[in-house]
Amino acid sequence: MVSTTVDKGGKILKEQRFYISSLRADAKQLNQAARLHWSIENQLHWRLDVVFNEDGACIRNDNAAENIDILRKWALNVLQKAKQKPDQSIKSLMQKNAMSFKHLIGVVKKIFSDYHDCSA
Repeated sequence: MVSTTVDKGGKILKEQRFYISSLRADAKQLNQAARLHWSIENQLHWRLDVVFNEDGACIRNDNAAENIDILRKWALNVLQKAKQKPDQSIKSLMQKNAMSFKHLIGVVKKIFSDYHDCSA
């Protein structure tokens, strides 16, 4: 069990989370594992929401929500590999692709040439 207390603008939030693990570890190691898990989860969710406005999506049809989630994560990975500069944002890359078909084709060619180079 992990107990947390967070002060958000003067409002105290307390939460308890329970984990099941076969890992033989002490409290410090288990806490680090839990923090790492949530750090990765929060960063990914934040990126998906910023880039794809995921929180604003209202997809409720059968498996559509799960399918679109997979596509968004795939697109995020592809766009990450297609960035031309390390400090370029995914959102700005998407905007460039939307505004210029020539740029979009260049990005697609780069992605497929990188894929082809890796599979050889």
